[in-house]
Amino acid sequence: MATMAPVVRPVVTRRYDDPFFVGMSLAILGTVVLGFGPTYFYRGAVFAPLPSALVHVHGAIFSSWVILYVVQTALVAMKKIRWHRTLGTFGAVLAGLMVVLGWAVTITNVRRGHTPPIFTPAEFLVINCWGIVLFAAMVAWAVVKRRDGAAHKRLMLLATIGIMPPAITRFQLMMHWPGFAVPLWMLALCVTVMAFDVWTRRRPHYATVVGTLVTFSVPMTANVLGKTAWLQGIAARLTGHV
Repeated sequence: MATMAPVVRPVVTRRYDDPFFVGMSLAILGTVVLGFGPTYFYRGAVFAPLPSALVHVHGAIFSSWVILYVVQTALVAMKKIRWHRTLGTFGAVLAGLMVVLGWAVTITNVRRGHTPPIFTPAEFLVINCWGIVLFAAMVAWAVVKRRDGAAHKRLMLLATIGIMPPAITRFQLMMHWPGFAVPLWMLALCVTVMAFDVWTRRRPHYATVVGTLVTFSVPMTANVLGKTAWLQGIAARLTGHV
């Protein structure tokens, strides 16, 4: 008596990885241009009237990361793996510079009182300083997992999504959107990655899950730590309100 073979749902081939990650990199680039366009890109970037040379360097380095991310995903899609690895060394150095500049500009902005109205100075310190440290940690993990292509791609993508709040916040303020617009935008990006995983792999990749949790730990941490007396004291000393 013949037996019927079990019906197995075919897994979508990973040929969709390349267009997906290139598309996500372009979505990130578009988000950055929308957010910083009026004050930076549309004014000629290096010619924009920014508060200081430090902010100019910060803008150039962070913009370079986003551009590099687009180039890196394109190189993988074109099978230029050797070029991708060579540029990856530059990217690791860039990530380290981003931590230093992120902290320096954040502290300078708090001192000058240049913080978004939706955050207290203490919350702004946590979101930017802790956020950029987690970004660097994700990038470092991605470098360690560079031989695991699926994990490497997702960790780099989620790390880059994690530094999007400043761009989204500026866009939100321009459009007069409510405060929850930023986490919703971030959630949409993360859910898109999870949905892609489910479609192509039947389940979310562990790197996607961890990266999403890390990304959303930043605002939750800011909400908790931003209310502590010691961090509010640091912010008060920086702003001269002591």
